[in-house]
Amino acid sequence: MRLQNKKTGEMCELKVGVNGDLAITKDDEIINICSSLAELNEDWEDYEEPKECDYWYIEVDGEIFQCHKPTFINHLLDKQKAIGNYFETKEKAEKAVEKLKAWKRLKDKGVKLEIVTIGHRKYLEPTAEDDKTFDEAKELIKDFELIFGGEE
Repeated sequence: MRLQNKKTGEMCELKVGVNGDLAITKDDEIINICSSLAELNEDWEDYEEPKECDYWYIEVDGEIFQCHKPTFINHLLDKQKAIGNYFETKEKAEKAVEKLKAWKRLKDKGVKLEIVTIGHRKYLEPTAEDDKTFDEAKELIKDFELIFGGEE
């Protein structure tokens, strides 16, 4: 069975081990083992390949459209997949539009991501050009959570 990670979108396979454990594999290597369906369902969902010519994409004005025409899919499908403008459901496309709007709001407010080194590890840290009020900071946090909060 094919699975998709709810947070990252990563595609994997589900296999049942000899002792009944649920093994999540990628390229035939085990990347995680779950002992119950509840544990599995926290991070993973069933994945079915979308039907040909049945996907959603974002148009240049932010409108969401569904593709049904075979000639259209042959011409643009690979290009849309390459840039992430390919969604199995309208809801996923709508969520992507909201993330794009959040990126724009952050950029408009002067927020940048900087690489910070602590010890031997590197982290991304948001910085803003001006001091922000508490309410402005709360709005920035909402946008960061929307973008990086793990929702697809």
